[in-house]
Amino acid sequence: MRKIIFILIAVFVFFLGEFLFVNTLSPWIRPQLLLLLIIFIDFSAGIRYALLTALCAGLLKDSLGVGPFGIHMFCLVLCTYATTFLRKYLYVSGFMFPRFVLVASILGIYFICQYLLRSIFVPVSFVEAFKTIFVPETVATLVVMNLVFFHLKKCALKSFAI
Repeated sequence: MRKIIFILIAVFVFFLGEFLFVNTLSPWIRPQLLLLLIIFIDFSAGIRYALLTALCAGLLKDSLGVGPFGIHMFCLVLCTYATTFLRKYLYVSGFMFPRFVLVASILGIYFICQYLLRSIFVPVSFVEAFKTIFVPETVATLVVMNLVFFHLKKCALKSFAI
């Protein structure tokens, strides 16, 4: 029960963090905090809790966002399965470089999924979307990644302890 409460509170706090980043700093500085939360939960608590996190985060983003309902939820669930696959088969623990590669590859999967689903409804230029969305999002997310993981680790150790 503690894990579920921690996940629900963390999803809400990270959603507010994304909202504040976009509305106070710039639309260019937009780290994907909810995606970092999903990756962390997948590593620390497993796929079941990561799927719960992805469903809650996707529901919150879809409910309060503009666009077709379900795109964020589908993409976040897909990224959860991709994180599990990459963690199981490709991740080498103990080194900083694979963490950056893992997060960057999950961000790439998220971007491609978003692009493909949105291009069904609205024509979107891939090159423009790549330059204006993917590159700034990836840089911002990779910059805040270590700080987010460090603080999540401290919070999770307190709340996941039995």
